[in-house]
Amino acid sequence: MSSTFTDSDEGKIVVDTRDQRIGIISEVRDGTAFITPNAGIGERIKSKLGWGSITEESYPLMNEAVETITDEEIRIRRD
Repeated sequence: MSSTFTDSDEGKIVVDTRDQRIGIISEVRDGTAFITPNAGIGERIKSKLGWGSITEESYPLMNEAVETITDEEIRIRRD
């Protein structure tokens, strides 16, 4: 999948192909989504409200790694 991430993706849960929760999108900056691994519900709410931020624990999520994006989650592809 090749798409640009938007602010509406902040707070979405990121899962793998086995439905294992990996983390959440904590912030989107210039079309790049940053994932905070295994973030709790507090981090998800902050991200949904636009209060998320990139931290030392946040990592960029490459578009090539994404299989699908829904209203609630981002599923990464299996390599």
